[in-house]
Amino acid sequence: MIVPVKEKINLLSIAGGKDIEDFATAPGVTIQDSLEALGMSQTELAERAGISNKTINRIIEGIDPVTHATALAFEKVLQVPVRFWLKLEANYRQHLAIRESL
Repeated sequence: MIVPVKEKINLLSIAGGKDIEDFATAPGVTIQDSLEALGMSQTELAERAGISNKTINRIIEGIDPVTHATALAFEKVLQVPVRFWLKLEANYRQHLAIRESL
């Protein structure tokens, strides 16, 4: 499972010169937490969402991104809005890009 990306950065204008922790949670972590809370397996999510078990696993492992199609399927099964999944994915990928550019 992917662990949320965390790193300390210095944002002088926001934190008054103090280090603050900047992090982004991988969508897979949130999906896995949701499944655990609902007592649902990855296989059950895959079946109910109409997505292959391999794709669900790859999203949870952080290999594949949450797409518009998977976000729609997650909304139907997990009752979490499409925009939540897409923003979570976008924020995570942006954070990774910034981290890699440093």
